Amino acid sequence: MKRNITTVKKVLISAVIILAIILVGVVVFIGYLSQGLKEMAAWEVPPVDASHLEDGAYTGYFIQGRWSNELVVHVQNKSIVSIDVIKTVKFEREEVTDALIGNVLAAQSTDVDAVSSATITSQAYLQSIANALSTNQP
Repeated sequence: MKRNITTVKKVLISAVIILAIILVGVVVFIGYLSQGLKEMAAWEVPPVDASHLEDGAYTGYFIQGRWSNELVVHVQNKSIVSIDVIKTVKFEREEVTDALIGNVLAAQSTDVDAVSSATITSQAYLQSIANALSTNQP
């Protein structure tokens, strides 16, 4: 009987330790996901005007934690004709990226609405596009 109680205690202690480790992991993960949210929400994306740019491929970067990304903006006949994402943000949702790029191509500008439920990700990509086109060098 005493041996069974000792075994039960060991199992309970093990379970508590495992739950504590899981809880710590969840807290760390949530902290990682929310890191930089306030800073990103305050970023202003500068407007871009492709009408003064020469034809070519313009590389843009944005480096900010999990929203870091790299892309290439292709300009032809003073218009943005395509955008290729070279390095996606972490936890990318392809439909968000595609929708945002479609909006930029349609508007020929970074002055577009963020994709619903992906405001910070949208801002990160828009910042890369603005950075690419502000270099004025393909």
